[in-house]
Amino acid sequence: MLLLLRALVRLLGFLLLIALALVGLGFALAALLGDQLGVQLEGSAVSRWLARLEGDGTQVLEAVIGGGMVLLGLLLLIGALAPRRERRVVLEQGEHGTLDARRRPLAQMFTALAERTRGVTRAKAKLRLGRRARHGRLVLRAERPRTTESTAVREAVRSDVGELAAAFGLKTRVQAPLGRRGRRVQ
Repeated sequence: MLLLLRALVRLLGFLLLIALALVGLGFALAALLGDQLGVQLEGSAVSRWLARLEGDGTQVLEAVIGGGMVLLGLLLLIGALAPRRERRVVLEQGEHGTLDARRRPLAQMFTALAERTRGVTRAKAKLRLGRRARHGRLVLRAERPRTTESTAVREAVRSDVGELAAAFGLKTRVQAPLGRRGRRVQ
């Protein structure tokens, strides 16, 4: 459902940008070729603004605002049409290609590894990737029962996921808070 709503918002935003561009193009054509197209701008706010802009003295503020609006429109159009690059964690890069992983499946894998650790009742991994290929941060939250020491759980989880995290070049931080009541330990 959420995926459908996101797609709908992107489509509506893109259609709104196209409509805005067409309205701007229409105003520009009316200003330049108004008499030939049969469009009358006399007495409108657009005609007064164009008359001030074409006046004897230079209207710096209006020219800067107009140029800024054109630049903003171009940036919005580039932002809407440019594809979004997905960040991935690189394991190995060579002449035959790149072996990498997406963020969410990798975080699920770290969660599963941490949940297998003795003394952990529940685990949750958050993975934040950097802009460069082999940089990122892994934050593991491994809940524990009252009978288990926090440092022991942290060290056990760090040893279970440390080798894989190091292979992907991730900095690892493990938190071991007390778990909720009723959760079971392996």
